[in-house]
Order: sequence, then C-alpha cells, then structure tokens
Amino acid sequence: MKSGDRINLKAVYAAHDLVKKAREAKGELYVIAIGAYSKVVWDLTAVAWLINAKWLPSRYVQSPVFTYENMYSFDNTRHLIKTVYHVYRDAVFCDVFERLSK
Repeated sequence: MKSGDRINLKAVYAAHDLVKKAREAKGELYVIAIGAYSKVVWDLTAVAWLINAKWLPSRYVQSPVFTYENMYSFDNTRHLIKTVYHVYRDAVFCDVFERLSK
C-alpha cells in the first residue's frame, strides 16, 4: 500500500463473503460440525499470544486512518502497529482443552 491509498470496506466484506462461500463449497472453512461453526474464538487469542506468539504470527504496519466514507486510508508516515495476520486455531484450542482438562 502507498501513502494515500484507500480501501473500500464494502468491497473488502464482499470479497470476504466470496472467499467464504468458495471455501464452504470445498468444505474448508465454516464447516458445520454437530451444529456449530468452526472459527477462531477471538476472546482466546490475546491470552494465546501471551502463551506462545508463534500461534499468532504478526507484523508491524502503519496504522490506517478510518475515513468518513467508511474506508481506510494509509499514510506511511503514521506510527506502527502490530497486526496478527494468521491464527493457528488448532494449536490454540489444543492448548485450551489441555489446560481445561487438568
């Protein structure tokens, strides 16, 4: 992303829905198992990151600016924030269930 670039959030959500539907069609994501959706439980991720940061790989990026047009604008002069780009959900849940069983 370059300074001044903008992202239309509606387009991002639409793209997410297309990916979700494609993966559901292949049985990869959001597969219903015993009446429950398979997805990350975000309440656990902060604690999981403290236990093992490798379960939530991250990188530093410039903080985006949320605009009045419901878009993000990027400026390379802004301060850095750390963002997680993937969650190893199975590793997190394995640890949670192991700790709960003790």
